[in-house]
This record gives sequence, structure tokens and C-alpha cells, in this order.
Amino acid sequence: PGFAFSAGSNAPNDFNIYVGKSVKNKLLNFFDQELGVVVNNDAITALYKDSSTGLSLRLEEIDQRRLLLEDRYTKQFIAMEQAVTELSSSEDYIKNLVENWNNS
Repeated sequence: PGFAFSAGSNAPNDFNIYVGKSVKNKLLNFFDQELGVVVNNDAITALYKDSSTGLSLRLEEIDQRRLLLEDRYTKQFIAMEQAVTELSSSEDYIKNLVENWNNS
């Protein structure tokens, strides 16, 4: 307990004087001030529940959209694969016709 004075230079207008306080008391005062504010936990809890419900609904919408797109792309791929297979068989047929025509 007591005072301590120190100076970084000899010029009188450069002196800073600090009065020390207990760190424990400063922390206790800080927590008393900050925790003294009344917080409505119910309102915050309701806000988080609303946010959670909204996010859950959005996630369900995204899952439904994903399933629709997956189904659509699967059908498109199957149709494309069938078209490629038909084109390949048509190509073989035309090659055979041209080959037979050249041989005749």
C-alpha cells in the first residue's frame, strides 16, 4: 500500500503520476458493473429458437430441391445415354451399308 512516483525524464511537464488499485478490486468492480445489467434470457432464447426453426425449414427446402434436381438429372442422363447408344448402333449400321455398297 502507498504511492510510487517515477519519471522518465527530468522535465517537470513530462511527469505522469499513477495511483495503483488492487487488480482484484478492479475486476470485482468490472464484473459488478457488467453483470448488473439485466439481461432478458427468455427473449434471447426465443430469438435463437426462431432462428433455429427458420434454418430447419430452409434446410428441408434445400433437401427437397436437391432430390428434385437429382431425379431430373438422372432422367436426363439416362435419356442421353440411350440416344448415344442409338447413335452408335446407327453408325454401325451406316458403316456396314457403305462397306457393302463399296464391295458390290
